[in-house]
Order: sequence, then structure tokens, then C-alpha cells
Amino acid sequence: MKKFFESYYIPSEIKGILKKRDPSSHKGTYGKIGIIAGSKGMTGSAYLASNSALRTGSGLVYNVVSKDILDIMTLKYVEPIAKSFDDLNSMLEFLQNLNSICIGPGIGTEKEAEEILKAVLTLEKPLLIDADGINLLAKNLDLLKTRTYPTILTPHTVEFSRLSGLSSDYINENRLESAKKFASEYNVILVLKGNKSIVVSKDKTYINNSGNPGMATAGSGDVLSGIITSLLGRNIEPFAATKLGVFIHGMAGDFAAEELSMDSMIASDIINNLHKLFKIEELY
Repeated sequence: MKKFFESYYIPSEIKGILKKRDPSSHKGTYGKIGIIAGSKGMTGSAYLASNSALRTGSGLVYNVVSKDILDIMTLKYVEPIAKSFDDLNSMLEFLQNLNSICIGPGIGTEKEAEEILKAVLTLEKPLLIDADGINLLAKNLDLLKTRTYPTILTPHTVEFSRLSGLSSDYINENRLESAKKFASEYNVILVLKGNKSIVVSKDKTYINNSGNPGMATAGSGDVLSGIITSLLGRNIEPFAATKLGVFIHGMAGDFAAEELSMDSMIASDIINNLHKLFKIEELY
């Protein structure tokens, strides 16, 4: 196939992070993950994050939702499993048995969602926070300082402005510096999304070259959240999982744009093109 986008070539820092499947493996080998996502009117966020996780290779994906959308999600899904709980303690007990957790896409910013976020931050599991989860976290930043397990944040510029207190203009002019400072202060892995998304921790940096402007579409970030959470659930080192997820997301978007055009592609097209890059031998 003709390589229309330069980013179809796998950079050296990405090669080999993902390993080929062991013939003796089972679905538990590839991670049981939890996606806390969705609310009334925002079921699409949960759908995109959960399905992108499965397409990235997770063995089991549980979408944890509020009871008012449980029936909707059960009808929408075939492979992901929709779950709801009567109380927060039951939810936490269940989540503690998973390999990685995502919270935020489409959960809203009501008090109930904030209480769930606070509780999930206490779990000793790799945790990705996105979208509404980031907006809620902006009011509870001190909770990050008590975390001892990997925490990944995936804000766009406006969300990062809420988190950091910096203006969007300043962030756009000082992307790497502002992202690095925040990641170091709060001991997180930060993905600052945008053209050439930046992945930073207190001692590591990765600047992504895959992706295209067609990915500036509703739900694209939800897809990214599912991809990274899936890789975290496979026990890949957290920074490596995050940069690999960002690259995979962008590359699938490049495949989608080549097939459909940048103007016509939508978020689910990114999911529908994930399989193409997993067939590239140079990825492994």
C-alpha cells in the first residue's frame, strides 16, 4: 500500500512496545479494564471509549454506568459489558479487581460524578482521567499528590488551562514547558492533545508525529482514552503505554483520512481503522 502519510512509518521509540500474542494466552492475559463513562445524552462517549479499548486488544471491557443509562448501553453493546452498582463501595470493590481504569468521558460534572472521581483516585490501579473527569479534577488537584499508582491525564488546551490555571494563549506558546512543569509537580503522565500531541512525565518526553486535522471531531478524545487504558491493562509500562496509545490513535486517524478524507471522517472511523496498523510487522 502506498504510504501517503509520512507518519505511517513506525518511529524507533514506538517499535517493540507491543508484543505479539502468545499462543497459550487467554482473554485475561490482555487485561480486564473498566471504563467509567457516559450519562444521559452522552452515551456515545462511553460507546467510543469502550469499543476502542476492545479494538486495541483488551480481553474484557466493562463500561461502568449510572442506572439511568444501563438499559441503553446494554442494547448498544455486543462485546463490552455494561455494569451499574447500587452504591459506591460495591463499585470500588469491583474496580479493584481490574487491571486499569478510565474515568471521565461523558460522565458530566454533577456532584455524584465528582464523588466517584474522588473515590476512584484512591484505588491502587493505573488510572486515566479524561474529559469531564479532568474538569472535576481541576477542583480537587490536591488528591493527585496522594496517588502512588500511575495517573494519566489527557487534556486538550482548554482543559489543561482549567487544570493549570494558565491561559490558553500561554499554553499554546509554551506547550512543552507548561506540560512538563505540571507533570513534575503532580507526578502524572500528561498528554497535551493537539497538533503534535505531547506526552510528558517528570523525567520523560515524547512528541507525537502521527495524526491529522480530520481528527478534530467529536469523540476523538474518547477513542484515545480507550486505546491508552487498553494498553495500560496489558501491563505495559505506563509511559510507554501512553506514548504508544497516542501514536496508534493518530496513525489510525491517518488511515481513516486516507480512506474517507479529513473532512468526512468521524471518531468511529478511527476505531474502524485500528486493525490496519496492528497488521504492520514493524510495530512489534
